[in-house]
Amino acid sequence: MSDPFLFRRVGMADEMVRSLLGETMFDLRSGVFLAAPRRTGKTTFLRYDFVPALVLRDILPVYVDLWSDRKADPSALVMDAVRNAVRNGEPTALKYVRAMGLEKFKLGGLSFDLSRANALVGDTLMATLASLVETSSKKVALIIDEAQTLLNTDDGRNCLFALKAARDALLGDMMLVCTGSYRDKLVYMTMDREQAFYGAAVRDMPVLDRKFTDAYTAWLNDKLKGEDHLNPEEVFVAFEILGHEPEALKEAVHEYVFSRDLPLTEVAMARRASAWQQYDTQFDGLSSVKQAVLIKIIEDGERSSPFSTQSLQSYADYVGETVSTSSVQTALEGLRSEGLVWKSFRGNYLPEHTDLRDWLKCRRERELLIPPPVDVVAIEDNSTTEPEGHVVDKGCGL
Repeated sequence: MSDPFLFRRVGMADEMVRSLLGETMFDLRSGVFLAAPRRTGKTTFLRYDFVPALVLRDILPVYVDLWSDRKADPSALVMDAVRNAVRNGEPTALKYVRAMGLEKFKLGGLSFDLSRANALVGDTLMATLASLVETSSKKVALIIDEAQTLLNTDDGRNCLFALKAARDALLGDMMLVCTGSYRDKLVYMTMDREQAFYGAAVRDMPVLDRKFTDAYTAWLNDKLKGEDHLNPEEVFVAFEILGHEPEALKEAVHEYVFSRDLPLTEVAMARRASAWQQYDTQFDGLSSVKQAVLIKIIEDGERSSPFSTQSLQSYADYVGETVSTSSVQTALEGLRSEGLVWKSFRGNYLPEHTDLRDWLKCRRERELLIPPPVDVVAIEDNSTTEPEGHVVDKGCGL
């Protein structure tokens, strides 16, 4: 199995490029905000389908992954990506100027300072993007993966306004594509009147479906040859259990192929249960107030208002007594430090992980399915009969 499996979505990429160019019913020339859960194939699509589709239309793609360096300010990563594109696309004249030892010069009405990493004098993002359009003589598509990361710093938020200004100034020559694993955060970037891209639409990227699993199953079965072939239906069910995550499916299939101890779907359910167990352990270690606040934030998403009358009543119902606003504030700070809740610079709160909503849904279903306590006599009885009403929650991977 040394040859990697790659599932292409060429049609989706072509439609997206045409929308950016204003060639479809859905004109996205103002920019695209594309949301997809983590590990569901978003970055693979961008690199192997979308970028090549841009190149085929003679559009210069500039791709930056804001998770490539978690310690760097995201705005610096964006600027570096654009600068590198300017340097890589230098015209022959610029190379000659460098060879002559000149540091400052003008080209096409733009001032360059080679002593400052080839950035335009002024060192602004708009000027550098304008330089890129000028020197490449092409339309430019700036693709920012995990764009919601820009909300984490003051420079990042300023970068968003600079991007909007550049998009407006270079409309037709510059296209902006922002993608993210946290839909609620992308929505926040477009729903708040004080955000740079207020009013822009967030699109959900279609998840990989049965076409993906059928192609993957056929590829696997060809590799397995004389061994027992995989059932396409079972592979698809396992894929659904694992949240449509390609890597998780590959790991489950690997375990199944080399052990054959359990059916593939049960392997998938066990892996999902293991992932949920990590959240269960963390949740069970929280105080009742923190649990109540976290549940409410997960339920409300971008509509979250932790200090509202309705939220305070929800906490009281969960805890069994009145919860003060100061207790809520303390709980929020604790949830942030434990990596469960994210706070925007304007004081809005969102779940830190996209799959917390699915985890909470499954936890509630599991709690409803837990059988009543069995008395000591029943425990000592060797009967194999399950308690009345016992149901296996396969939907949550248990």
